[in-house]
Amino acid sequence: MKNKLLITFICLLLIISGIGLITATSSSGFNQTAAVAADGEAAETDSDASPGDNDSQAGQSNNQNEARLPDQASLQEIIDLALENNYGYSQLQYQLEEAEARKAQLEAGLDWRGDLLTDLELVNTPEVLKTVYDIAEEDIDDYLGFVNFTVAASRDIISDPETDFQREALELDISDSELELSRKEQELIVEVAGAYYDLKEAKTGQMLAERAVEISEKQLEQVQVLYEAEEATETDLKEVELEIEEARDGLETAKEMVSLARENLEQTLGEASLDSQQIDTLALAAAEEIDLPEKASPWPWDLEASKEIARDERLDLERLRQAIDLIDAEEARLKDEQSPDFTASFSYRPADIDILASVNLDDSGRLITSLTRVESNLPDLPELEDLDDEEVEQILEDLLELVDVSWDDFNDIDLDQNGIDLDAPDNQDSIDLGDMDQVQTSSQNNNNLEPMNTSNNSNSNSGSNSSSTWQISLGMEYNFYDSGLEEEQLREIEAERKGQLESLAEAESGIGLEVEAQWQELESAYRELRNSKSNLNLASRRLSDGDHLLETEMITEYEYNMLELNYYQASADVITAYYHLRQEQAELALALGLSADWYRGELGD
Repeated sequence: MKNKLLITFICLLLIISGIGLITATSSSGFNQTAAVAADGEAAETDSDASPGDNDSQAGQSNNQNEARLPDQASLQEIIDLALENNYGYSQLQYQLEEAEARKAQLEAGLDWRGDLLTDLELVNTPEVLKTVYDIAEEDIDDYLGFVNFTVAASRDIISDPETDFQREALELDISDSELELSRKEQELIVEVAGAYYDLKEAKTGQMLAERAVEISEKQLEQVQVLYEAEEATETDLKEVELEIEEARDGLETAKEMVSLARENLEQTLGEASLDSQQIDTLALAAAEEIDLPEKASPWPWDLEASKEIARDERLDLERLRQAIDLIDAEEARLKDEQSPDFTASFSYRPADIDILASVNLDDSGRLITSLTRVESNLPDLPELEDLDDEEVEQILEDLLELVDVSWDDFNDIDLDQNGIDLDAPDNQDSIDLGDMDQVQTSSQNNNNLEPMNTSNNSNSNSGSNSSSTWQISLGMEYNFYDSGLEEEQLREIEAERKGQLESLAEAESGIGLEVEAQWQELESAYRELRNSKSNLNLASRRLSDGDHLLETEMITEYEYNMLELNYYQASADVITAYYHLRQEQAELALALGLSADWYRGELGD
């Protein structure tokens, strides 16, 4: 019983501790602060959050692992989060990395490469070889092992048109990946910027609607006082009440617009949640602080210069240019196939070192150097100095009898390089052994691996068996007739080049028209902001005059309220026009093909 009570007490302590930790965590999360965004935008005025905002805030509290934005999120922070959570953008990044890796593999393969090769071969000892060693009274294993050690180094030293073509093809793959990635990035940035400023405009509309409700409620209080003093009719009272209902309906609509704009912006963020309170908005009173730019475009160049910049910066044009470069590389490759291909090789075996050194140059221009040595358990042949001619003759006759071959099967076997000249004797009972010292030397040297040459054109020089040996080989391959196949392929390539040049010219012209159209949109947004500023200045002067007229009782409270509402409407128009101008600047940046870093620098709050 006591144990149960103790366990229960410990559980209660753990639960209380857990609640304390949760409370501390929640408290620290809600106490975060952030700086107000730059670009002259003041902090957002306090307003009631919409039900959608409250739901989003509750969703953020429930999901602690999802990506979050600070309490006051700038456009750059939202763009970064949107790019981070966009699966399509991440996939395109990986595709670009793959294309760059393939290009790096090609370049690495052209550089120096070192290889260490080892071959192990185990074979049954041939019976004829066993017989030789049995006759010589020497032991030999039933199995012979050979180990081949080779150290090789290679590198491309001559530019090959085939390699140039592969390089151009890989660079085109990189350009395609960069184009898709840049297009996705810029479109996503413009989409986020548009949704961001739409939310700001919606919040500005909500602030205006709240002001309209406040003024209508103030107007209702004034009319009620007049009605009680029998200075206003019941109809006047009903009209004001109707205006209040319309203003409240307008406020609900504005809140719904804020909620909808928030959801649209939240969709661009992937799995991240967003509270509209995280997006600060200019207060209506701050509209007069917005300076009118000297011109619509934030860049120092004019329309014609913008078209030239677009032709240089747009990656889709660069992709077409690289496609033309690939066609040129393909043409060079085909023309190279019509030229002869040459190969060369040189090998050298030192006299006192059992190593074969070789240098080869293949038809692709790659230089290959190698050092080779062969080791085996094959015993050296016995010394023949102590044997007389009859004993050596008997050994050779036994070998011929073993393999069932007679001298008639040989037609003057010439082994002059090894110092032996074997001619079938007239009576087939005697054999001219030649110089026995040379036979012994040849027998010992035959245990070493000799290089084989299959080239048609070769020059070789060898001295005595104790001297060094070398070999040079030259080769050529030339296709002198192909029934006009390559000529037709070149015609096809030329037609493809002309088509790509036409596509490039058409794309350059289309981009010029696109930039000009977007430029006109930006100019229209600039005129809208300028007119809104003029209307705000007029509304501000009228409100200032209204203060004096109200003090002198030259206008009624109702008329003054209308002047105040007109001022707030003009302020909201200025703020909305300002956000619209920023959106059009983003669209023009997209048409110009400017980088994402430039976007963030210009569109950031």
